[in-house]
Amino acid sequence: MTESSGPPGAYCFYKRFESAPARTVTFDRDYLLYSADGAMRITADGRSWLLPPVRAAWIPAAMPVTVTMSRPVTCCSVLFDPEFIDRRIRQCSVFAMDALAREMILHSRRWGREDGPLDAHAEVFLKALAETCIELARNPLELWVPTGRTDAVKRALSLTEDNLARPVTMTEIADGCHMTSRSLARRIRGDTGMSWGELLRRMRMIRATELLSDPESQVLEVALSTGYESLSAFNRAFQAFSGVTPSRYRAEFSRSGKA
Repeated sequence: MTESSGPPGAYCFYKRFESAPARTVTFDRDYLLYSADGAMRITADGRSWLLPPVRAAWIPAAMPVTVTMSRPVTCCSVLFDPEFIDRRIRQCSVFAMDALAREMILHSRRWGREDGPLDAHAEVFLKALAETCIELARNPLELWVPTGRTDAVKRALSLTEDNLARPVTMTEIADGCHMTSRSLARRIRGDTGMSWGELLRRMRMIRATELLSDPESQVLEVALSTGYESLSAFNRAFQAFSGVTPSRYRAEFSRSGKA
C-alpha cells in the first residue's frame, strides 16, 4: 500500500556532516542511523554509546538523543514510520551491520523524503531492511557507558574520561569528588551496576575504538592515548573487548567503508 500524501512510510537521509558540538534531537519516527564513515557519540536513556564506522544505531521514535560529532561523519539513515514496520525496538541499540545490511542501507539512498510515494518494490525492500536490522540489533555491541544518575557519579565518570591517557587511580578520582575511595566505589556500583575498574576498562576501549576510526592514527599512538604502556597489552585488551585485534578491526571497517 502506498501513501497518497505526506512523507513516505520510510525514506533515506544521506549526508556528510562536519564536526559539531553536542546537540539533542527527537524524531517522530524510528531512526536507523548508519555511520558509513567516521564515528559519533550518542547519549540516550541513561547511556552514552560510541557509533563507530560501518555500525548502526536504532533510535526509537520520540526518544530524546544527544549526538556529538568530534570529527566529520558520513551518515546513511532510514526513518521508519512506526506503523510502517511490523515490529519495533523499544530502546536505543548500537549493533554491527553485516555485508547484506550494509549493501541494503546504501541501496536505500534512491528513496529520499522528496522522492514521492513508495512503490511496491520499495515498500518490500525497506521493510526487509528494517527486519534485517532488528534481527542484528538482538546482539548489541557493548560500546556504551552509563551516564550516571547522581552528581557524584557523573563527576567521577567525567574525571575518569578526562584521564584515560594515563594510569589514573580510584584514589585520585575519589579525591576529585571529595569522597573516600570506599564511599565512591559503593556509589558507583549502586548507580551503574559496574565497578570503577570495569568502567575504566570500557571507557578506554571505547576511546580506542573511536581513535581507530581515524585512518591517520597509528595503533601505537592509540594504545598510548588510552593509558597502555605497551602495544602488546593494548592488543590483548582490545581483542578481549571486541573479539578482534586493533589492526583487524581497522582493516574491517576500512574495507567495508568503501562499499
